[in-house]
Amino acid sequence: MTAEKVTARPIDLIVIHCAATPNGRRHTAGDIDRWHRERGFNAIGYHFVIGIDGLIEPGRPLATAGAHAVNFNARSIGVCLIGSDRFTWSQWRSLEELITRLRGEFPKARILGHRDLPRVAKECPGFDVREWLARGMRPADGEIFEESPTSGHHPLPGGEEPNRDPMAPPIRTS
Repeated sequence: MTAEKVTARPIDLIVIHCAATPNGRRHTAGDIDRWHRERGFNAIGYHFVIGIDGLIEPGRPLATAGAHAVNFNARSIGVCLIGSDRFTWSQWRSLEELITRLRGEFPKARILGHRDLPRVAKECPGFDVREWLARGMRPADGEIFEESPTSGHHPLPGGEEPNRDPMAPPIRTS
């Protein structure tokens, strides 16, 4: 069974958001669920939340319309990165993994940042999603929150070190 059949609603947008929380501060889908309920929502508005450790947490079920993009909720999936405008390498890798998976499940869906939707006067998700996609889903300089040495070092799949510029020297943590 395809994801499109599971959702029972047409999906033509995947909208990337930021939580508008301090960069590098731990929060969870449970925190966002509580914040959204305090604002009168019946549950978390996003379908997925990516924590600073890269953990992808489920939010609303895909079969349920989100509450993350006014006038677009019925036909979209909402993905939220914890932070505001700089995200950890773990988050960037998880976002790439999730978007790749969602593209496979919803091949007709366009991928946008919240700020790319009409009449949205926000900087959310804190980076240009179109440029990120054009760079092969790699963050630009200034979009990476430097993890502390104790947070763990995880090379990209295949063992290569994460670099913003493929010609730059490898990043070393030891």
